Amino acid sequence: MKQLALVVLIAATSLSVSAQRNHRDNDRRDRVERNHDKYDRFDRREKEQFQRQIARINHEYDSKIRSIQRAPFTRARVKSRRINELEGERRYALNECRAKFYREMDYAEKGRNNRKNKW
Repeated sequence: MKQLALVVLIAATSLSVSAQRNHRDNDRRDRVERNHDKYDRFDRREKEQFQRQIARINHEYDSKIRSIQRAPFTRARVKSRRINELEGERRYALNECRAKFYREMDYAEKGRNNRKNKW
């Protein structure tokens, strides 16, 4: 019984010690510079550029799909397969464009979660 109580006491002590926060998370110099907050966001020109990229991608894939739909000597099954492939490629291209836009806008890469940037 004493051994069981000792094992439980040691386990509880080790769990409580491991649950403590380390000093790396308690850094007073870890702050976000608030003076140049407007430079982290996109302005109207950059948003319009993003919308133009999406419109260009949609236009390119719409024209490719239209050319496949209008092909007179292609079977319907082949047309539908090619159209599905093009729609998948379009989704992939749009997701890449969105990911690039939001990756550049992400505050976590420049802010308090990035331990390399201590300002």
